[in-house]
Amino acid sequence: MGIELFYPTDDAQAEKEKQEAFFSENDPKSQTIDYPKQGLVAGKTSRAVHGESSSYKKNSDQVIDKKNSSKKNQSELIKEDRIHENESTLIFSLNYYFLSDKLAVLEETTKNGSVFHRKEYLNLLRKIVSALGVDVENQSFNTESISWPVAGVSSQPIDQKSAARQMLNGYIRRKSQEAQFANLLIFADTIPDLFTSKKKPGGENDFFSNEEGFYLTICIALGEMLARPELKKNVWNSLQPLRKRIVSS
Repeated sequence: MGIELFYPTDDAQAEKEKQEAFFSENDPKSQTIDYPKQGLVAGKTSRAVHGESSSYKKNSDQVIDKKNSSKKNQSELIKEDRIHENESTLIFSLNYYFLSDKLAVLEETTKNGSVFHRKEYLNLLRKIVSALGVDVENQSFNTESISWPVAGVSSQPIDQKSAARQMLNGYIRRKSQEAQFANLLIFADTIPDLFTSKKKPGGENDFFSNEEGFYLTICIALGEMLARPELKKNVWNSLQPLRKRIVSS
């Protein structure tokens, strides 16, 4: 982790712009305040760096604290509701994207709705994939969905977790056989442990699957990053092994 990449050609500026696009909502230099409108981040206003009065600064800080607290609460409430819902019945849904022979993506989606529009999720996904070095200009991001419980099955197995894991493993194996990919990037909120039981020091979640013949990289769900942009830095650091494999292949 903590890998710093240097580019010997003029592509360095383009790579820098891609990374800045990914971090745009968490850039400390921008010092902007986003105000929610109907559950979405809609307006922005700049905070003056020099010449502001003490009372204005105090009020501005309070607005920022309130906004950050609101985002965290929204994210935590959604996760808490999903955990409680899953205590009796395991429920989840995933979107699958095949982007190239270098990368495929599995994205856990929110079952109980979200304060963000689907367009915002897809926009963030595009920025991440682009920053990883995958061309997104000609990508349509056509998706295929998979859910648990399986539709049409009336009775659920006693050990739902094991059954769901087998279902996911079978689905991933089938997709990799249909169109081979070297890396599978997984954005998961409530079910990251369904993909692997391996644990690495420092909380790293980047593994090579000997059985399947490709790498799995697991990180937090897109909704978490939208609700808490400050998490992007840690996510970006965790994606460096994946990025290195993509740009060097």
